[in-house]
Amino acid sequence: IAWLKALELPSGTRAHLASLIQQHLSLVENVRVLDKAVEELAMAERYERQVQALTSIMGVGTLTAMVFLSELGDLNRFPNRRTVKAYIGLAPTSHESGEVKNRKGHITRAGPSRLRAILNQAVWARLSHDDSERKWFEGYVATHSGGKRKAVVICMARLAQLMWHRALEAQQEYERRAA
Repeated sequence: IAWLKALELPSGTRAHLASLIQQHLSLVENVRVLDKAVEELAMAERYERQVQALTSIMGVGTLTAMVFLSELGDLNRFPNRRTVKAYIGLAPTSHESGEVKNRKGHITRAGPSRLRAILNQAVWARLSHDDSERKWFEGYVATHSGGKRKAVVICMARLAQLMWHRALEAQQEYERRAA
C-alpha cells in the first residue's frame, strides 16, 4: 500500500487509487472485527469444548470449527456418519436401473455449500501438514481413477466424519456435566 501511495500518477488516477486503497483498508478492518467476534463466540460456554476438540485436528482452525458447528447445529440429530455426509452433500448419488444396481455417481452437493468450501480448504491445509493424510491421498491418486479432485472429496468426507465424532463427544461431555 505504501508503494501504491508513492506512485506518480495523474490526479484523476490518484484519486481513484486512493478510494480503492481506502476501501481495501476498510474491508481489512471489517475482517479483523468479524474474526474477533468469531473467536469470542468460540470461547462461549456452548462452543468452547467442541472448538477445542475440533482445533486439535490438523488443518482445522477456529473459523473452520465454528462454520462446521453452526452449519450442523445439534449433532445428536445425526444417527451416524453417513447421515452427516448426506447432509453436507458429500454422499455419492446412486443410479439404479433394471440391469445395473447401485452405481455410484457424483456427490449430491445437497446442504450448505459454505461448509463444503471450508472443508475443502481444511483438507488442503491438512494435506500440507499431515504426513499420514498426505500419504493416503497420494496413494489413492496413484491407484484410482478420478485424480486429485475425487481424492480431495473423499478426504473432505473423512475429515467431516472425524470432526463430527470429535464434536459429538465434546457435546455429550458438556451435556453430562451440565446435567
